[in-house]
Amino acid sequence: MPTLVAVKRVRLAMTVAIPQLCSVGAGRKLGSQSRWGKGSMKTGLLIIGGMFFLGATHTEVTAQKRRVPARRSMSRPPPLFDPKTYANSVADVDCSNVVQRYQGVVPFEKVARSIVENDAKAVLTKDEFETSEAFNNRASATYRTWLGGTDKVVLALPLGDWQLKYDADASSLKIGSPFSRDYYGNSQTNRNELADFMVELFRDAKDGQAYSAQNAYGAVVDVSVRSTTRGALLFKLNGSYERNITGAANYNVSMSPDSARAFKAAPVMLILGKMATTFLDRSSDVTRPTISDPERHSTASYGFHIIPQCIIFAHPGGEVARVNGL
Repeated sequence: MPTLVAVKRVRLAMTVAIPQLCSVGAGRKLGSQSRWGKGSMKTGLLIIGGMFFLGATHTEVTAQKRRVPARRSMSRPPPLFDPKTYANSVADVDCSNVVQRYQGVVPFEKVARSIVENDAKAVLTKDEFETSEAFNNRASATYRTWLGGTDKVVLALPLGDWQLKYDADASSLKIGSPFSRDYYGNSQTNRNELADFMVELFRDAKDGQAYSAQNAYGAVVDVSVRSTTRGALLFKLNGSYERNITGAANYNVSMSPDSARAFKAAPVMLILGKMATTFLDRSSDVTRPTISDPERHSTASYGFHIIPQCIIFAHPGGEVARVNGL
């Protein structure tokens, strides 16, 4: 497929004045007007010994520009997120009380975003004279600091109504796709530890500055620019579950109609665990523009590897079910 190469469009403006013949030694001012400015030229015709001499003097073009005053922003930048607020909110939370305490936990998505920002400023890499064990210890200590001084992960993820379907005949509630397959691909580097499933935490997209590009045949298109940053928890499930057509996990939970109604009113999935030895994985991908699809899309994916200790389906009124066999 032909590659597009960025080009720069330049607009040219030309002011042309056609001189008119005038009497000997006389000069007449000729002028023309364009959307880019005013132009003028003085010409004179001199007859000496039967020869004509056409002289041109100063030519001047003045661009017409409208000055726009800079807009002053009166808003203050948002305060930096302090990960210690998250660490303090999960300090005494465990699998025995997370159902009663989860509403007071700072959302893990906030600390995950701050970790991504910290990682962009200081990407941790292994030194050639550093053993893998030493690097993992150093990275774990850094990530623990970015988590506010803890290695605990507590996530309260609301479930959508489309994920829940009650079967009155079987007295069973089907919870569909609470865990997606790892389509990020981040777990490729950690097959010895964690893989299988993920829960997406955030997905942020923004548009960049568009530009013009052309391929090898000279075709020119306007290319749109878009970037996406996304993050997800990555973990392994050893319990009983069934795969759906997309490879995600489904769960069937036995419960009464009244319990199902209460759960569907405000369903949440609670995940409590601790960060794995290799906590953060990152990958990136760029889709290059073509004539048929003139968009340049870059994606940065961050996977947060955890070892789950309990996964609970609950609502503000109490616990509904737990995932067994973790």
